[in-house]
Amino acid sequence: MYLPPEERTFETAVEPLLTEEYDVDYALQTLLLKMLTDWPDCSRKLFDSDLHHVSFKIKIMSARDHMEKLSNADFQATIKQLYDSKEGLNEWQLRLLEWYLLEVRASGLDRTDDKTRKLIGSWSKYIDEYRSKYISNVMATNDQVVYTITDKSMLKDAPPHVLQKLAVDP
Repeated sequence: MYLPPEERTFETAVEPLLTEEYDVDYALQTLLLKMLTDWPDCSRKLFDSDLHHVSFKIKIMSARDHMEKLSNADFQATIKQLYDSKEGLNEWQLRLLEWYLLEVRASGLDRTDDKTRKLIGSWSKYIDEYRSKYISNVMATNDQVVYTITDKSMLKDAPPHVLQKLAVDP
């Protein structure tokens, strides 16, 4: 979507993308909530496993959608121009533009020279690999560490609110 600089306004450049972003995020959250409320009775392990895989893939798709927008050079130039001019923008619009600019900078997308882009690209591969290993290890640990306490006297000093949170049947 290329707009000449004189036609770049919040309403023409950012709002259409916000509508699309809202629809995608709303669909994601609705799907996750429906899954939580309409899930058939099954073991916690099966539920967590299914939810993890589905939500993880959808979250990745949503993140890619956000990154596609942020990595677009025209979009970056537009939000920078709008933020610098500040004409006709209210406080929340300025904060949103500022957030976009900070996301672009934090992701390294503001760097355009080839050497830096290649370096950042090589990091992304390792970050994705270690993130997936970390999540897998956390999920495996959560599934393995389950203690069943049958004697109440073992927990006589535990605070009641902690016991209630840990209880299978509060």
